[in-house]
Amino acid sequence: MRIRKYALVTAVIFVLVGIMAACGGGATQVVVVAEPTSAPPTLAPTAVPPTPAPEEVVVVDMWPQVQEAGVLTIGTSSSYPPFEYIDAQTFELDGFDIALINEIGRRLNLQVLKRDMAFAGLGNALQLREINAAVAAISVTEERLALFDFTNVYYVGSDGILARETAQVVINTVEDLAPYKLGVQTGSVYATWLQESLVDRGLMPPENLVRFDTTEEMIQALVSEPPVADLLVLDLLPAEDAADNSALGVVAQGLNQQLYAIAVPKGEATLLKILNDTLIQMQIDGTIAALAKQYLGLEAEQLPPAPTPAPLPVVTPLPPVGCLDSMVWAGDLTYDDDIPASWPAVGPGEAIQKGWRIQNSGTCTWDQNYTLVYDGSQPPGVLQGGPANIQGTVPPGGTYDIYVDVVTPDLPGQYVGYYTMKNPGGQLFGDRIWVAVQVVQ
Repeated sequence: MRIRKYALVTAVIFVLVGIMAACGGGATQVVVVAEPTSAPPTLAPTAVPPTPAPEEVVVVDMWPQVQEAGVLTIGTSSSYPPFEYIDAQTFELDGFDIALINEIGRRLNLQVLKRDMAFAGLGNALQLREINAAVAAISVTEERLALFDFTNVYYVGSDGILARETAQVVINTVEDLAPYKLGVQTGSVYATWLQESLVDRGLMPPENLVRFDTTEEMIQALVSEPPVADLLVLDLLPAEDAADNSALGVVAQGLNQQLYAIAVPKGEATLLKILNDTLIQMQIDGTIAALAKQYLGLEAEQLPPAPTPAPLPVVTPLPPVGCLDSMVWAGDLTYDDDIPASWPAVGPGEAIQKGWRIQNSGTCTWDQNYTLVYDGSQPPGVLQGGPANIQGTVPPGGTYDIYVDVVTPDLPGQYVGYYTMKNPGGQLFGDRIWVAVQVVQ
């Protein structure tokens, strides 16, 4: 069972920790609506008290409440194999990071509740204290240290540059990338690195740094005709994974070393110490090495040496700027699916309308410029619907019913299409929600 059926559990955790006071101006009841025989009209947004500004959020010690609830709520982003991905057979979250956090939960005697979210929205979820931690191949940077805290480094990675197999490319320095159109993931450390190293220095025009929401979009941009990008810049292992499954090759690597750590909300010293102590134990007893062999294909001697644990740089926290976007799934309105346990049966080539109830768990008011967009599928390229714009306004804490029209595939089988909210600035945020069906003859 994945994140969505844990929504009510999450709401309980929010109340225990006092997070809803920071996110929605009070604990808003999550209502799960039974499947109707036909799509009901969109409900008016739920009225809630005004939401406090970000600077009014009170830092609390999460650890006692986490222990009491017995649940550690984790944000992750599933489009980055081999670190996190949706297993093609089980439709469950899996990967090196997922196994790592599951083992941490086991050792701490905690259930790990995983929320699959847009990568660019993980920082907001941490600042809003919707999640206790985030694990998603997140690199430690000074910019991120100003917004949230990090555990000890658990893996040292580096970049990989992807090109078509037929491309004649020689890359030895970051400056060698300047003549090309480069694809990067929005919110990634590589987007910042290339912006500062090439665009800000006047070595490359801004339009040649193309940002994509997911690695799936990046790969498609490189293999399409004509290609939207010449090269892709991402972490080495996901680059190698993509090369193994497409007509692409890694043409350069090692230009930008990255330190991966678990991110926690700013000031959560107790939780941070508990996670660090557990990571140290897992490092000493060989668990991390065993997981690296299982998921990354690396022997212990092949693992990059982790830096000696030391205090991270002291970075002055940034003052809150504007509002923060986030979204929580609250219920299915049509085609109630609970993958991998429950798959609504549909016919081949059938036009269906999937509806969800979603909650604005951030501090921004949604309007017609907020959109639910297609965000990949399993297998790729199916159940594509939308986009669906918000009608009217949805205040912080309010709920909204939203629908997309999709056509089921012609061949029998199990299919899942994923959707994510996008704000007016083009940033994805909040829970990935889905439509899952079993196509039968």
